[in-house]
Amino acid sequence: MSPSRKRLHLCLLPALLGLLACGTRAAPEVHLIPQGYRGPVVIFFNVPGARSALQEDGREYRIGEDGTLAVSSPPNYGGGRLDNFRFFYEGPGGTRERLAYAASTPHNQLQVFAVHQGEMPLRPGSREEVRFEMYVVGVPDEMPDWSDRLHALVERKVAAMPLPR
Repeated sequence: MSPSRKRLHLCLLPALLGLLACGTRAAPEVHLIPQGYRGPVVIFFNVPGARSALQEDGREYRIGEDGTLAVSSPPNYGGGRLDNFRFFYEGPGGTRERLAYAASTPHNQLQVFAVHQGEMPLRPGSREEVRFEMYVVGVPDEMPDWSDRLHALVERKVAAMPLPR
C-alpha cells in the first residue's frame, strides 16, 4: 500500500469509528434519587467491586443519600442519551415521583439540570482516570453555587477512591 493511501486510511478510521458510535443509541436510564434530596449528584463508572447498573431493559442508578453512586458498568455512550433519561424521587416503599428535566423548565421550579459527563485523573499525575456523570437536583434560581458544590463533591469522592493494584 502506498504511503499516501496508508495516511488516508489512518484519517478515515477515526471518522468511521466516530460515525459508528453516533449511530448507536444509548440504553434507557432510570435515576432513583432519595425523596427530598437537593444538590449535586455524581455517578462514578468502572469502579471495581461496585454493583452493575445494567438491567434487562436498560440501566438503573439508585443514588445514595449523599448524592453519589459507584457502579462497575461503563458510561452509557450513544446517541439520543438525554431522551432516554428518566429521573425520579424515590420514597418509602418504592413510591416514585417524576422529576422534570427539560431545557424549557422554568428556573424557579424543582428539576434536574446541568447534566454532563466528565473524567479526571485518579490522583495528580496519574494515568488512571475516573469517569463520571453529574447533574444537579434543585431549583436553579435558589442554587447560585451549584457548580462549586458539584465540583467539590467530585473532588472529595475521587480523592477517597482506592488506587488500582
